[in-house]
Amino acid sequence: NPILRHFWADLYVVANRSSIALSFLDVLEGTEEEKNRLRGEAFFLRSLAHFELVRYFALPYIKGEENTQAGVPLRIDPVLEIESPTVGRASVEATYTRIIDDLLAAIDVLPSVDQNDGKPTVWAARALLAKVYFQQNNFEGAFTQANEVIQNGGYQLNETVTDIFDPEQNFSQESIWEIPSI
Repeated sequence: NPILRHFWADLYVVANRSSIALSFLDVLEGTEEEKNRLRGEAFFLRSLAHFELVRYFALPYIKGEENTQAGVPLRIDPVLEIESPTVGRASVEATYTRIIDDLLAAIDVLPSVDQNDGKPTVWAARALLAKVYFQQNNFEGAFTQANEVIQNGGYQLNETVTDIFDPEQNFSQESIWEIPSI
């Protein structure tokens, strides 16, 4: 299926580029704040890629079970040269554990102020973590993260439901994270 093949490949490009960025942070010039922002963005994007992959290409997470069923290959170590895939599929449990660990690491270093530049903030990471917990049927964790975004993120609903689809309007007041379309 050419559509799914590209979906799979594109998400692994995101995961790999995030891992590459993380591996080169020590040699980059810049302030610690700039490096932390990049670190948080890389953790956020890698977790997002793995989350979408596990939702589409693995069996679901089953609360209360060991979740040893095959998940997806975790692209944690950067690949700098074209090579044959050598990473096997991690279990669903290991996949979700990595996603959550990456999101918690992102939450620790991402800024809370949205610059309306398409870059994730702590609120985007918390919102994604809520979605991950919800997918795991961890409703208490999902509520805690979602409530934190609702109470402290400064977001509010648009005047009408169609405002979010206005092509002239990027970064609406209810958008927690969006990539601007130009």
